[in-house]
Amino acid sequence: MEESIFDELPFYHIIWNFENEAEFKHLAQLSDLLASRSYATISLLTITYLPYGRQDKEINNENTFALRTFCKLLNQLGFSRIFIEDPHSDVAMRLIDNSSAIYFKNRIRDCYNTVKADMVCYPDEGALVKYSKLLFFSIHLWE
Repeated sequence: MEESIFDELPFYHIIWNFENEAEFKHLAQLSDLLASRSYATISLLTITYLPYGRQDKEINNENTFALRTFCKLLNQLGFSRIFIEDPHSDVAMRLIDNSSAIYFKNRIRDCYNTVKADMVCYPDEGALVKYSKLLFFSIHLWE
């Protein structure tokens, strides 16, 4: 009988490269399968793009707070640790249990240094705060 990879690993690490919403069901099924293996007590998930990450606040009474709903469902999967690559805001990190943000500081700095930029423009105030910290720039707001 051939040994399964699940019999060799004391933990598992899933890297989710989000492309569409249907994948969440597959992620839930995989998590459930792996959790049923009693020895697999540590489960890691890395999300390269956080679904609904930009909808990080309630918009109006006619819409749901999509990120909060998604995070509630994600938390139910019971991952020991969840890593989010470059989250849009800190809101997701507060809503997702056992989460950590991964920022690519060196890549951002290398790009900045390669193009020898005289100025950096940010699409919104959240990006200004997040990336100016990563690049160690002072923040200047013009009214």
